[in-house]
Amino acid sequence: MQPSIVILAAGSGKRMETNIPKQFLEIRGRTVLDYTVSNCAEVAKDIVIVTSEDYLEELKERYSDYTVILGGETRFDSVLNGLNATKNEIVIVHDAVRPFVDKRILEELAENAKKYPGVGAVVPLVDTILKSDEKGFLKETPNRYDFVDSQTPQAFQKEFLIKALKKKEAHNTELLELVRLAGGKVKLIEGSSWYFKITHKPDIYAAEGFLEEAEGKVAVVTGGTSGIGLKVVERLRDAGQKVYALGFKSDKADIKLDVRNSKEVEKVFREIYKKEGRIDVLVNNAGIAENAKLIDTTDEMWHKILETNLFGAFYCLREALKYMKSGGVIVNVASSGISGGRAGEGAYGSSKISLEHLSKVAALENKEKGISVFTVCPTRTNTPLRERLHPEEDQSKLPSADEPAKVIALCCTNDLSLLTGQTFWLRRKSI
Repeated sequence: MQPSIVILAAGSGKRMETNIPKQFLEIRGRTVLDYTVSNCAEVAKDIVIVTSEDYLEELKERYSDYTVILGGETRFDSVLNGLNATKNEIVIVHDAVRPFVDKRILEELAENAKKYPGVGAVVPLVDTILKSDEKGFLKETPNRYDFVDSQTPQAFQKEFLIKALKKKEAHNTELLELVRLAGGKVKLIEGSSWYFKITHKPDIYAAEGFLEEAEGKVAVVTGGTSGIGLKVVERLRDAGQKVYALGFKSDKADIKLDVRNSKEVEKVFREIYKKEGRIDVLVNNAGIAENAKLIDTTDEMWHKILETNLFGAFYCLREALKYMKSGGVIVNVASSGISGGRAGEGAYGSSKISLEHLSKVAALENKEKGISVFTVCPTRTNTPLRERLHPEEDQSKLPSADEPAKVIALCCTNDLSLLTGQTFWLRRKSI
């Protein structure tokens, strides 16, 4: 079931010091609210926009596909009005002035809200926290690692939040705290620095920079429908890139591709370039493995593993290089098992260690073209492939697939050109 989404757009935006509320300011020809509604519409049909009386009729006309209602005297009242206008049991509450929310976080919040009365997106604090006394002198410096920064969107079980709002404990403006005070368990999940709130004028410039950086960037991720590849796809989409998730058999693939077939690879990359006019990022993540000692490894097994993991990566890399006209990034996903080897992974390890050499050569040959190439070697990770090969392992004790995805996405979304050719070894904790 899809969630309902309540978008709070009734604020006056006094801190922005502009003539109109910040949700109606334009960024590259569209209002902040337009971006927010557009992104929310990717996961929900039942969207309720809560606004002020001054903009009520205008927004009803502009967003005729959704419900537009009048807000209340306080944020609490506006949320309550919005909840009463929704149709579904799970409701996401979001601020209109956080325009770059994405599908991944909305879906993850909604899914968690099936289990918990409240779910919030948070990020680590960046700045040091100082606590002052009543006279303005430093009293204490709390450990910032004990705290997180709360963001919207937030998801709730509707009836629980309605009851919590009616109590209005201690006039707290944090909805998650209201749920907690009402006896509900609140789950916190990882948000993103891209979900920043537009509050002051510099935030508008940051938003413009974000759109300029992300606009038009096209990424191709092989093996992008499960495990590490799926998490890479989600993170690159979080960063605003247009991502093609390629997969062999999965119906979740944007394009189905057998990377072992060089002609098929050539055709798919040509079609993507023809449609988008560019390819900026390639993540070679497609891989298979079998748990077999060398003496038990058949010719068919050996060829299939190397053709997928190594030959396929080469075919995709070669095609991507043809289309990276204005620089780009290529990440080959190897394995920490290439250092020292692992029993039962002879074919797999042989294919993955070759990827490191492929990356270094590609980095040397393409540095002057502005193309950076990296190898990422994750430690044993909780993925469907690992679970199939080693069902005896306690997967919960392994790093999640999102851990290496963080590093891969970091390579793809930042200028690390001075590090081109490097191999990133990820141990028990990536970053």
